[in-house]
Amino acid sequence: MDNQDYNKAKEVVNDAKESLNSFANNSQEKITELANKAKNYIDEQKRNNQEPSKEGFFDQIKNSVANAWDDTKDFAEEAWQTTKNTTSELYEKAADKTEEIKDNIADKLDSNKEE
Repeated sequence: MDNQDYNKAKEVVNDAKESLNSFANNSQEKITELANKAKNYIDEQKRNNQEPSKEGFFDQIKNSVANAWDDTKDFAEEAWQTTKNTTSELYEKAADKTEEIKDNIADKLDSNKEE
């Protein structure tokens, strides 16, 4: 194995290590986030003199995800509409400019014929 191959192999190992560390950190953050949500759910249920349940917690998480999806969908709809409108306006301006250029060329050709 020459030095270049060794360096490439080392880079692959380092990239894999970095990816695994990133995955582990992200997983830990998600676990901590869910644990905090579970704790908050349990505390809320106790404050309301209700029995916390796994199903209730899952329903709360499902509703949070549904709300996040609705927000994402609304944002995507707005982005789509804005892009579509902008694209249509640009197309119309380009078409108008093309017609203007064609007319200018036709006028110049006509004026050259007359001379």
